[in-house]
Amino acid sequence: MNTFNEEEFQGLLNCIQDGVFITDGIGTVVACNDASLSFCYSKRENLIGKNMRDLVEEGFFDDSVALKVIERNSTVTEMQKSLTDKLDLLVTGTPFYKDGKISYVVITERDVTELGKLERKLNQLKEITEKDLYYQASMPNIKSELVFESPVMLDLISMVARISASDATVLIQGESGTGKSLIAKFIYQNSLRKDKPFVELNCGAIPENLLESELFGYEKGAFTGANNKGKIGLFEIANGGTIFLDEISTIPPHLQVKILRVLQEKEIMRVGGTKYIPIDIRIISATNSNLEDLVKSGEFRKDLFYRLNVCSFTMPSLKDRKEDIAPLCEFFLEKFNAKYRCNKILSSSAKKILHCYNWPGNIRELENIMERIVIINNADIISGESISTLFPMSNLESANHNNPTVIDLKSEMDNFEKNIILSKMKYCKTITDLAVSLSIDKSTATRKLQKHKIKL
Repeated sequence: MNTFNEEEFQGLLNCIQDGVFITDGIGTVVACNDASLSFCYSKRENLIGKNMRDLVEEGFFDDSVALKVIERNSTVTEMQKSLTDKLDLLVTGTPFYKDGKISYVVITERDVTELGKLERKLNQLKEITEKDLYYQASMPNIKSELVFESPVMLDLISMVARISASDATVLIQGESGTGKSLIAKFIYQNSLRKDKPFVELNCGAIPENLLESELFGYEKGAFTGANNKGKIGLFEIANGGTIFLDEISTIPPHLQVKILRVLQEKEIMRVGGTKYIPIDIRIISATNSNLEDLVKSGEFRKDLFYRLNVCSFTMPSLKDRKEDIAPLCEFFLEKFNAKYRCNKILSSSAKKILHCYNWPGNIRELENIMERIVIINNADIISGESISTLFPMSNLESANHNNPTVIDLKSEMDNFEKNIILSKMKYCKTITDLAVSLSIDKSTATRKLQKHKIKL
């Protein structure tokens, strides 16, 4: 049977990717491999021949599984942090018996940091998936155009689903392009009025002198140029169903009074008419302005605001729901691949640029960009380089780009501490010398060296 000399034995230990650490029966270190040294960030000569009690006291280790094995006379397994606090280690100490007594303790150290991260990620995904399944079960009419994965949108859609089931007026606020119109349709599709008409009007897109007749209709001969048969307005067309008034803040004061009457009395009068017509509608309104500020300035009626604001919420901007950028990109890419008969895909570099962009125009801008990308790119694989010119640098996020005056204080302090230690080490040959020069104890000096990965 072959035997190994000390050098060969050490070489065999170093072939093992997990950390291996061996002590004798009283806790004195007799062997360790390179992986184990990397976890405690020390040199072999600092450990071999020393007892674990002394090494713990000197700060090379926070705790000793080997000593626990000797004390308990059994195998011990526990989770530990590396001394840099960056790694999660699964540490197992196993006793090796000779003549009924512990002769050696073999310690194995496995880096499970990534497993821990994956476990936490899986738990997060499980929670999100459970929420998503619950929402889908409670919202059977959700349409494929409503694309989201972010927790903020999951919570919002849950609330909107409850609002949909009521018959209350709804005010949707948010920046342009955040999907207010899509959410309005979602409310309608999940309401008791889903089988009745849905009428949509952008109030800001209609000239002020035509807006009243568009909403309320008019009788024949009501004004010069009017249809001689008269015209039914959108309120009447939506009767029994839902009307969505986008950009409600642009409605002039004299029309605000009439819309207030629609909400209070549930009746309208056509332009040029002499009698009221009863209607039964639900009003959903939206704006990218701050209606409360307009109320304070007198530009929007307070009583109308309260009538419209029975249920209200704000659509988050795309930069505040970054988790939704990737699925939205894939959704629009699939849409425009079908439209232009392409089969383009996004490279990882392109996805990174799309994720880092701030999207001031929100989902509408993203849709526009994705269509442009499909049209102008000749290659089937869309590279980051090919799309980088589409985005102004001022709207691309980076670690320092958002606010150059912001610094990471902890990082700066750590660098400052490391530089001081390096400068002192020019004149220090031992940990004791370093500890004296820094006016700290040996244990703290050892920890500082391990923290900054400095070898003495």
